[in-house]
This record gives sequence, C-alpha cells and structure tokens, in this order.
Amino acid sequence: DVRNAEQYRQAIEKLAAYALCYPTDETGSFPYRAQWSMGDIFVDSIGLTCPFLYRYGVLYDRQETMELAVKQIANFLSYGMDVATGLPYHGYSIEDDCKYGIIGWGRAVGWLLRGMSGCITTEYGAGRLAEPYRKLIDTALGFQRRDGYFSWQLQAMEGPADTSATGMICASLKRGIELGVLTGEQYEEAVEAGRTAIEKSVRDGRVYHCSAECDGFGQYPQRYGAYPWALGPALML
Repeated sequence: DVRNAEQYRQAIEKLAAYALCYPTDETGSFPYRAQWSMGDIFVDSIGLTCPFLYRYGVLYDRQETMELAVKQIANFLSYGMDVATGLPYHGYSIEDDCKYGIIGWGRAVGWLLRGMSGCITTEYGAGRLAEPYRKLIDTALGFQRRDGYFSWQLQAMEGPADTSATGMICASLKRGIELGVLTGEQYEEAVEAGRTAIEKSVRDGRVYHCSAECDGFGQYPQRYGAYPWALGPALML
C-alpha cells in the first residue's frame, strides 16, 4: 500500500540497522543471544536473519548486508557441520573450538536451508552458496520418510515426525526449484510429498505435530503441538 510505504521503509531500516550494529564473534558471526554468550553460534540465526539481510541488500543496493548474510552461512558451513554425515550440528563455539547439540536436528537443517535459499536469489549469493545448498538438499532428502514428513531428528526416521522441520526443508526446496537452482522430478515430488504430509496435520487453521521450543543445545523437549515455526513454513508451501 503506497500510503504506508514510508512507514514500512522506516521499519525495514530499523531492522537493518539493528542487524548491522549487532555484536559478532571473531569470525563475523552473530551470537544467538549476545547478552548470554558471545561464543555460542546457533544455526537458528541463519534462517531468521540472512534472508532479510540479503533481500534488503538487493532492494536498497547495499552490498555490505548481502555480504554479511553470506558470511553467516559460510562460517556455519566451515565450523558447524558434521563431516561424516554432511548434516549440521545445532551450533558451535569458536572460543571452545567445539560443535554443540545433536547432528541432524530437523529444524537445524531447516533453518540452514531457509537461510541459504534466501541468499541464492542473485548471482552474488548463488555463486557462493548454490553448490553447498544443492548438496545439503540432496543429503536431507535421503532422510525424507515414506509418509512425506521429516523426523524431529532427520536420522530418527522411526521417531516422531516434525512439521516444522518438514515445512522449513520443503519451503526451501520449493524456492530452489523456483529459482532454477534445483531441477529434476525428484525435487518436485519431494515438495509435493511434504506438502501433502503437512496438510494431514492441519486442524482448524493450525499445523500440529510440530516439536516444541528448543531450550538450548541438546535440549529438545519431546512435546508436539501447534507452533508458529510450523505454521509459517507451511504457508510458504
């Protein structure tokens, strides 16, 4: 609405300024809660900040915010991944030189893919992230269940399904197809299977079978219900 354009622009500028002034660790990564620990880097931050920063840079011709977004992802790919499986840990600390949380937490995979798919929309981001994005997508799809869901931990395929992991992964997958970064029937079939699974979890406008809020590294309550972090990705499908 053109009548509110200036109001929206001011809000966008405030968010961007906040991010550009936010503390970083020695490699330039955002700590999830700087007031608690400057050393702990959570993958959640990537999905929450990078698409906004990159889109802001594209719209307002701010290369530095695009670079900041890509840096968050590049750092996580360097310091937060499990070499054996190709899946992310929940996070890491440069200070401790250690990776934390479980390998392949479903939302960790979703947050990382969400951030990556938000930064491959132009040549700059695609040139740096398209290949690792495709690689992580292919790894994740190896854990998609026959019912279309992804589990709360991807490797726990006989454990509880998680609509937040399913929605985040499939929304990112859908975006990759739209951008032409992913081509092939297997990707379209995976999106459709995920969408169909999520539709089965919808009741009265809420998306159920979503794992509860994570309390920190290694703290994943086995409670399932309807939460915003399942609804948002589901709407993107």
